[in-house]
Amino acid sequence: METPSPWSSCWPFISAVPLAKVVSRQSIDTVRLDDIEEIGNLDYLKIDIQGGELCAFENATKRLAECVVIHSEVEFLPMYVDQPLFSEVEMFLRGQGFLFHRFEPLKSRVIQPMLKDNDVYGEFVQAVWADAVFVRDFTRLADLALDKLLKMACVLHDVYGSFDLVLRALMAHDALAGSDHSTTYLQGLAGEGDGPS
Repeated sequence: METPSPWSSCWPFISAVPLAKVVSRQSIDTVRLDDIEEIGNLDYLKIDIQGGELCAFENATKRLAECVVIHSEVEFLPMYVDQPLFSEVEMFLRGQGFLFHRFEPLKSRVIQPMLKDNDVYGEFVQAVWADAVFVRDFTRLADLALDKLLKMACVLHDVYGSFDLVLRALMAHDALAGSDHSTTYLQGLAGEGDGPS
């Protein structure tokens, strides 16, 4: 007897080619992110576990309380059986004090039977999945510790080029610590021509 497919019923609409075939199943032991003692202080979390992201987040609330930026794969159509979609992930993370920042990148697919450039994987207009970036609520940055504000600024500058949010984090740090990082940052951006003047 053939093993039932874990793929969602949406796949025939976005791909005429079977993506995979289950040949066996194996049980594995997993550990909650909150129970990994080696993680001393989580600042940035990047996660892509094929539809299991919300389950991981639900079992990582202590670690998420330390985190300032999350990069997670999300889906808009179910790719796997019973998987949570973007809206459910976003609502949960919003409840943990995060705001959606942007997609990085947003992936679309052609709805079958149409093809674009004779490519079953070709992009068209139906948004299917994305990597989504969530940041600590920037309307409440004064609630963050000083080191978290600087770490948030570093990640957002170095990884995403989100100059506007970097500036907000540095302004919050300046207000709390009496520093002048925001002025220095703006001067650096103007000098390098990388960001807004």
